[in-house]
Amino acid sequence: MKTLTIFYDGGCGLCGKFRDHFAAEPSRVKLNFIPYQSPHARELVPDLDSFDPAREMVACTDEGQVLQGAGAWLEMLAAVNRYRGLARILRVPVFRPITGFLYRRVARNRRNLSRWLGLKNLTLEEESCERCAW
Repeated sequence: MKTLTIFYDGGCGLCGKFRDHFAAEPSRVKLNFIPYQSPHARELVPDLDSFDPAREMVACTDEGQVLQGAGAWLEMLAAVNRYRGLARILRVPVFRPITGFLYRRVARNRRNLSRWLGLKNLTLEEESCERCAW
């Protein structure tokens, strides 16, 4: 894999902060970040809506593999040099339930986290953060 495309909520402050952070980190593959609401996202993955990107993070490899939820999050972590070791640990079968739990906890509470941390992303309407998958 040479490129990993991550579809994120362009209206979510927390999602925007994660995008900014991961985009600035050195990585073993090129990371592309595209708001799932954009027309370009549907051009790349025509059936993107079937993966429910409003509820779960979605990532697509340049080989056409589509990942979602905790699996997409782990793939993004593994792509970034700084987090590769953490991703290896979190992929161990005994840690998978914990990884899934943490991912779902952040995903469900990202709107409150965005507000609490004062994170705003003016790319899209604020209410779209309710559907953000991070």
